[in-house]
Amino acid sequence: MDKKSRFVGFSRTVLILGLIAAVVFFSVEKYGGGFDFGKPIAEGTFAENMEWKLSKKGKLTLTGVGAIPDYNGLWMEENELDAEKGYAPWAEHMQEITKVVLDPEMTRIGENAFAGAENLKTVERFGKMEEIGRWAFAYTGLETMEFPFGLKKIEPFAFQNCVQLKEVFLPYRMQTLEAGSFLNCTALQGVTIRPHTEVKVAWDWNGRRYLPFSCEVDGKYGLPERLTVYTYQSSAARKFAQNYGVPYALATEGYCGSHVTWTYDTETKTLTLEGFGPTWVYSIPWEDMEAWYGEFPADWVYTTEPDWCYSYKNEIEKVVIGAGITNLNNCIFAKLPALQAAEIPSTVELLDRAFYDCDSLEEIVLPDGALWIWIGYESFAYCNNLKKVEILSREACIDERAFYGADSLQEIRFSRNTYPDYTEEGSDDLGITKNAVLHVYEESKMHQYAMENGHTCELIERK
Repeated sequence: MDKKSRFVGFSRTVLILGLIAAVVFFSVEKYGGGFDFGKPIAEGTFAENMEWKLSKKGKLTLTGVGAIPDYNGLWMEENELDAEKGYAPWAEHMQEITKVVLDPEMTRIGENAFAGAENLKTVERFGKMEEIGRWAFAYTGLETMEFPFGLKKIEPFAFQNCVQLKEVFLPYRMQTLEAGSFLNCTALQGVTIRPHTEVKVAWDWNGRRYLPFSCEVDGKYGLPERLTVYTYQSSAARKFAQNYGVPYALATEGYCGSHVTWTYDTETKTLTLEGFGPTWVYSIPWEDMEAWYGEFPADWVYTTEPDWCYSYKNEIEKVVIGAGITNLNNCIFAKLPALQAAEIPSTVELLDRAFYDCDSLEEIVLPDGALWIWIGYESFAYCNNLKKVEILSREACIDERAFYGADSLQEIRFSRNTYPDYTEEGSDDLGITKNAVLHVYEESKMHQYAMENGHTCELIERK
């Protein structure tokens, strides 16, 4: 190889390495908060076996298991201080904190833990957090807040005077929204409140009534100028908004999985799911889901119905599932009476009672791009108008009662490697009506099933 060729090869290598370095740098800068190496500027221990450290770029990292203690706030008058609580160990560095990273094993943020951190913009890794104490984030610079799904309680004044906070999406296990939780958050524009969350109203020592997001102006409590509460038709929050003159609208978006969002188009009556991974597990009201599943994994949410059912249950006509979603878990679309069509991508690997009792659903296609899919227990049970089903995935397993009560079925087309999930020969437990014609490949598992159970079948020509 001559010098010119070696030089060209070397230059190309340098260029590639430079591009890789640039990608890594900008990725870390965007998603990881920038490079933040070196020794912390302050660190220490607190509570029992908990540690904290503050980096040069203002990232406060807390590690440990359990609850962060209650503290006094720097803003408190001397006669309000509690000698037993003391100040947070990082109190003298409050103005340097720009970001808080919590240990996922922490369960509670104590009173005044970060109060007065005016430059604090983001909080990450809530994990198992269930409670946020009084004044925990009061007088901070938070602009948005993504709450943990398992959070149950936000105590009064937890976000008092967060004057840059604009959007609040309350979590799914939230039981009570306390009065004064977002007191004097003057920039607040949108608060999304879940169907089962109780909204509290209280009175101060002067007898003035205030709400969770009241603002005090000239000695009177009012509401942020642009505030809209997003809630659901059948919910305590809607009644609260009506009773107290709070502007509200019905929510048209939300979460139905840890990484799955939903949006609803009221004009086309289309429900769209986007994201990746499984949906949450739901239940029809009369079932005890723990008897079915036992203890739920930490990232599952158990609730009776998806949020959209509390506003749009009787009008949804179409669902579109985005590529990347893998599991349509228990009862995700169950009992939608107007549902007529569903677009299912090849990434879906599991249907678990997903379309139970959808009266208007007439046709379903499971695409041929899928490598494998499990059609779970009662996935299409009691779909009284379901007429045609095509299972085109390369391999599919059908669980018992998958089509039980779908008595209008006229035809089902099975892929070559579809097989029933039953153990006894001659056990007709898939619930397929004898009126349906089964399109099967000769000598396939479904061909054998059809012959054993007296179903009418037609052979698919091999290509």
